[in-house]
Amino acid sequence: MVKTVAVYERTASKSSDSEAASNARWLENMAHSKGWKVKGTYIDAGVSGNSPPHERPGFSKLIDALLSHETIDYVLVRDLSRLGREIAIVQRTISRIHAAGVQIIYVRLNGELVIEAPFEADIFYNIAVLYRQYRKMYETTRRLGTKR
Repeated sequence: MVKTVAVYERTASKSSDSEAASNARWLENMAHSKGWKVKGTYIDAGVSGNSPPHERPGFSKLIDALLSHETIDYVLVRDLSRLGREIAIVQRTISRIHAAGVQIIYVRLNGELVIEAPFEADIFYNIAVLYRQYRKMYETTRRLGTKR
């Protein structure tokens, strides 16, 4: 059975429209080389990774496609940082994709494809909780003028 993928690419620089399109084509070609069918390509060029997912038009269309019961097995991204820059945003994004019954595939630096497992989302969640606690502690010590 042929696997189906949706490609997602995000770049922060508005001037990088062509870079985003080039990266998306690279992902599409990678999917085709694996024998996968690309059901859609979603791009957010000029959108910061710190932006919440609902403020990203391409990502919103991707989620709409996933929730429309279109048959999509995987979301293919260059790396998990394309989903967001803050751990909490990435964790929520992964959870939304998993809620649609879809897994994420990302590309390691060496070009190896990795299927992100649901338990990794739990790890992101725990890291996000620890990070929020650290930030709260850091902000408190700054407010009190305490040196670390």
